[in-house]
Amino acid sequence: MDEQSVIIKSKDELRELFGQLDTKIKLISQSLSVTISTRNSNHLTISGKKNNVNKAAKVIEDLLVIIRGGYPVNLSEIRYQIDMIKENDTFHLNELYKEAIQVFKKDKIIRPKTFGQKQILEKINNNDILFVIGPAGSGKTYLAVALAISALRKKEVDRIILIRPAVKQEKVSVFYPVT
Repeated sequence: MDEQSVIIKSKDELRELFGQLDTKIKLISQSLSVTISTRNSNHLTISGKKNNVNKAAKVIEDLLVIIRGGYPVNLSEIRYQIDMIKENDTFHLNELYKEAIQVFKKDKIIRPKTFGQKQILEKINNNDILFVIGPAGSGKTYLAVALAISALRKKEVDRIILIRPAVKQEKVSVFYPVT
């Protein structure tokens, strides 16, 4: 069994990291099969199999960077971070917080939620035309419209033209049984 410590700078960080009724820290602990405890409010102790302990420490350190930046972290973001760290040890959720789109007010900032959305933003910023395909609900249109509105507000563009692709309509025949 391996053990690793993570330094906590304040009780506010600890409160945000653990979440209401310790839901956030329990999610990390259960998902990565580790035990996470606090001996005092200055550090967390993670124990379990070495590989799992290292992954849990990376997840927690990444979340602490986000929390220290003044951003709240929700359970879906933690789940995403855990899933990504299981696939790729070099993934850092806090990289998503570097991208920001200001649409309306200063306090309303849109950020990519996934690494794929971050890549879309980078491609949009570096290309004149971009075609993106993907499943419904993955944020393609949402990010494109947010960037367009942001550019319009900054006077980088004069107008926004929305185009919907032509979708072939299938002919549907309805048959009613004769009674």
